Amino acid sequence: MTETPDDAGLAGRLAGLLPGALGGWLPAPVLADWATLAALNRTLAGLEDSEARAEAIAALPPALALLAAADWWRPLPCGPVEDVATLLAEAQRAWRPYALAALAASGLDADERLRGQAVALGGGFFLLAQLGELTADCRRGTPWLALDELAKYRSSVAALAGGLTNPGFVAANLDRCRRLLRAGSPLARRLRGRRGLLLRVALLAADQRIAALRSAAPLPLADARQTLTLLALAVWHGIRPERKASS
Repeated sequence: MTETPDDAGLAGRLAGLLPGALGGWLPAPVLADWATLAALNRTLAGLEDSEARAEAIAALPPALALLAAADWWRPLPCGPVEDVATLLAEAQRAWRPYALAALAASGLDADERLRGQAVALGGGFFLLAQLGELTADCRRGTPWLALDELAKYRSSVAALAGGLTNPGFVAANLDRCRRLLRAGSPLARRLRGRRGLLLRVALLAADQRIAALRSAAPLPLADARQTLTLLALAVWHGIRPERKASS
């Protein structure tokens, strides 16, 4: 999946990290802002000059206009990028406005630390979604991978397309997702109510997905039992005392 996310695709990817019917719990204001940003993305991609793009951004509600970076409209690369730094920069460029829009809907966007956590979560979820479709994307010739990392682990797009995965390469990509999600995870305790609960469920589900991809095992069945288990764990993570850093 290498296209810039649209309103349906973005909601679908994030909802896909939530088990069962919980995807329908995503707050309506967040989905509305995402739809507005996605529509603007398509509009900007169709405009030929920077002045017209600036006018389109200025027509947005002020809060959303601030989120639309100058180069945000550029489509994501359709294929491997040169290096890991570019991989991370492109992922965060595309998803930063969506992550910050969700934070703004909770009234917490003035806190720079929380903004950083939201962007880290957006990047982590984005990269994890791509890894879930790695083989299929390689067969289409459009994998979301870094060429320098492929070379480091002596792998190739053709090998991955044929199902020949390098354990070190897979581990490096999963570790990157995990680091980003861990960096942003404090936000899940700061958010209150349904937003915080859903984010904690998504993080727990992401942990399960990372473990399954690491062991090449099938993903856990998204049944009622798993949903209740994740909800119970998410509630516990929201109320348990925070761990103090050891001296």
